[in-house]
Amino acid sequence: MLGIEVCIECIVGHQPDASGSFCESRCTGTPVLANIAQQCGDAGAAGRCEVYAQHGQDASGTPFSQDFLLDGVINSNRFVGVYLTGCSSCRPEQSTTVIDLKQRYDVRYVKVWAGITESMISGAVFSLSDTMDGHSPYSCGNGPANVCTSFVPNVLSQTIQCASGAIGRYFCIHKTGETAMREIQIFGVSHCECGADFYSTNGRMDCAPCPQHSVSAQGSVAPADCSCMPDWTGAAGACAACAPGIYKFQAGPQACTDCIGRKQFRAATGSCECMRAGQVFNASTDSCTCVAGWRETADTCAACEPGKYKPNNGAAECLLCGERLTSAAAASFCTCIAGWTRPDGVCVRCLPGTYKPDDGFHACSLCAAGTHSNASAVACADCAAGSYSADNRSTCVRCPAHSYSAAASHDLSFCVCDAGWMGANGTCLACQPGSHKPSAGPQPCSQCAPGTRSNASAVACADCAAGSYSADDRSACIRCPTGSYSAARSLNITYCDCSAGWVGSGGDCAGCVPGKYKDSRGTHACRQHRLCCQQVFDSGGCNKQHVR
Repeated sequence: MLGIEVCIECIVGHQPDASGSFCESRCTGTPVLANIAQQCGDAGAAGRCEVYAQHGQDASGTPFSQDFLLDGVINSNRFVGVYLTGCSSCRPEQSTTVIDLKQRYDVRYVKVWAGITESMISGAVFSLSDTMDGHSPYSCGNGPANVCTSFVPNVLSQTIQCASGAIGRYFCIHKTGETAMREIQIFGVSHCECGADFYSTNGRMDCAPCPQHSVSAQGSVAPADCSCMPDWTGAAGACAACAPGIYKFQAGPQACTDCIGRKQFRAATGSCECMRAGQVFNASTDSCTCVAGWRETADTCAACEPGKYKPNNGAAECLLCGERLTSAAAASFCTCIAGWTRPDGVCVRCLPGTYKPDDGFHACSLCAAGTHSNASAVACADCAAGSYSADNRSTCVRCPAHSYSAAASHDLSFCVCDAGWMGANGTCLACQPGSHKPSAGPQPCSQCAPGTRSNASAVACADCAAGSYSADDRSACIRCPTGSYSAARSLNITYCDCSAGWVGSGGDCAGCVPGKYKDSRGTHACRQHRLCCQQVFDSGGCNKQHVR
């Protein structure tokens, strides 16, 4: 069984293709949107489109009433100026309004203002269809429908962006319960802007091409906007090609002319053109002239030399650049030299701490950390060892006393304390006596080893000499007590042994009693010698003269 297909109207800005199978667009510019519902009238004024809605206090099943105004429908129990559909005796659980827009539109968005409270539009569904089939006071039709939005939020005044493809003639509003609106505006494509070489027709709803060999600007609205293209002459629709050897540079009805001035005929394009370097066509004189940056010579144009410029097309001479300005060859303007910039139209020096390596109008750049520059610098120099760059890079700051830094140091934190000094960020304190620091850096001072000593800010510790020992804090070496002696690098007093003729330990020594002797250093005791006199002796042993 064959189905029956219904022809539908193309939307604004489209027309059927050659086969009549689908609609095609000739719009190339941005579609123009307009409030296409304003034609329905407001506040009692009859409009062009028709509004179908349920109203009154009739029993259930009341059909649509026609020519129902979009604005100004008054119910005695509601506020003046509120559009109301649905009532308590007319199936209030459903209400439907259909607006006939009189032709198919591509609807892009809808503005709606609720009447009384925002709940009077909350939950509404907006859709479009191509026919009135199936629409009733209680539901939108089940035929072809393109939903703009499936649920209107509970907001008093809002703009609803339609889903893509909301196209149709009949705009249907459906809601559970009463609907009350102060105003609704429906925005769709009302006409389109034609592209270049077309002009609008049918009330700006379609575009037609210009006649053969004629052109037009984008947005043209009439056949008269089309004119013969370059190298064609006459009126649009009857354009004729220029004969060989003559030309017409511009679109329009003007006649073709011979090549004059410095123009030459180019066979490849069939037109007269300026063929020499640095030339351009001057329509006002119908001849070739030298472009900006080029000066006129006997029969051609020559580029301006470096350091000169020519700002405009024409026969004028090149001009010298001013002070602190320069240019490359064939320049139409001069730029500030390297190290100078132009913030307000006049070249000024780059500030200390900045640089500009090239000619031009661009801004000076801040020197990198660890470098500095003077005014009008073309480059930045590294800060020397023992210094760091100031925050504004205008100078290098010496590290504080007893600290040092490598070349190109960024800031104070790069200044490390010298050997014999400790601290950070250039704040350095001398190592205390009894400690040392052998190299520069952030490390702390270290205590001297037992048996050694140091003074303040020492880079190394010195050995205690023989006959002494190191103090507990390693700040000095202490001599062994009388009658005792120690080796070099002795750790403490226990290393002080009693000398010959003395007895004891740990530096606590006493001389041998009469009749006894001790002939070497150590902790051993004094002893009695059998050949010694009992009365006469010395501490080191028996005196030979008393030996029997």
